[in-house]
Amino acid sequence: ALSAVVSTHVGGCCSALVWLLLSMRHDRPASTGIFNGVLAGLAGITPASGFVGTQATIVIGLFCGVVSYYGVFISKGRFHIDDALDVHWVHGATGVVGSILLGIFGTHASDGVTGYEVHFRGTFEQTAIQTIGVAVVALYAGLVTVSILFVMQSYMGQLSHDDEKQHMGLDWVDHGEVAYHRLNVLSNEISMHGVGGANESFAMPTEDEYRRHKHDVVEHLYQNLANDETTGLVSRTPHAPGRQTV
Repeated sequence: ALSAVVSTHVGGCCSALVWLLLSMRHDRPASTGIFNGVLAGLAGITPASGFVGTQATIVIGLFCGVVSYYGVFISKGRFHIDDALDVHWVHGATGVVGSILLGIFGTHASDGVTGYEVHFRGTFEQTAIQTIGVAVVALYAGLVTVSILFVMQSYMGQLSHDDEKQHMGLDWVDHGEVAYHRLNVLSNEISMHGVGGANESFAMPTEDEYRRHKHDVVEHLYQNLANDETTGLVSRTPHAPGRQTV
């Protein structure tokens, strides 16, 4: 148990350090990137925690940080994959990496509570077993997910909104509310997400700028969607959005 706790903390920290250093190429690292690095390290070390030493944990954490960082930026920047929470690379790919590397760095461990001893050591054979296990789980999860989505689409129709409504914000389209007001709503916040280029400086908006822009955004969205029958939104007052009970 102690080994698992130490591995969990060390793996997350090492992956976060990778994201921090790589993000510094864009002038300043974003806190959200560091959080992604922590999550990537935690997801990667989870299959191996308790079965690897500290040195192996560091290697796994660093490897997961590199894989998840470049995976996120390549998939979004080059292939424009719509993965808002970076789940595929931060959680999925790092879990695959950790599972396979367990077959390389794994060592035997024992359960001091029950006396049950696990004879496990990293070998080529074990690495092959881990790889086969990852492939089977990926195949199963993929087929089941596609089946569930197919059934949902057959009953619910289109599962995603069109580009215009996604640009306006699904919090407003689906719920009649505007969430995350301070995230990427002003032009001077673009560099926070690495869009404005490495040389563009980042500056938080003033309180007055934020309040004016928030008001303008709400009014604009309200005027475009208040009478949209597909969203069920209706006007309660001239300046307040509401929901229609259906």
